[in-house]
Amino acid sequence: MKQQGIRRVLIEVSFVWEHGPKKMDVKRVKYFAGYANENDELTDIKRLEAIRAIGLEQRLKEEAIRRAVGGYWVDLPRPRPKPFLAGTWVELLDDEWLVVTPPRFWVYTPKEG
Repeated sequence: MKQQGIRRVLIEVSFVWEHGPKKMDVKRVKYFAGYANENDELTDIKRLEAIRAIGLEQRLKEEAIRRAVGGYWVDLPRPRPKPFLAGTWVELLDDEWLVVTPPRFWVYTPKEG
């Protein structure tokens, strides 16, 4: 990440909850040049293609899924449907000594249209 000028990555992971997270899938990946400012998001297409070309994005996705399993619930629905679709954001930083908030699960709600 450091070689690519990436300090922070947010990865959205969706999953089916059925006695634990199942069928985990990465929905979105956001790269940032800084640690805290959302305006530091990297959006240059060529730069993002380069990140994918070297295999970094795939490794980050795999790590995000590994970490997502250890998340915890923020808004577990009542009554709980079985199974149901849920998600989390996993934050990865370029310095492993920095504190990262554990993934917090939430329930995907159907969009009314």
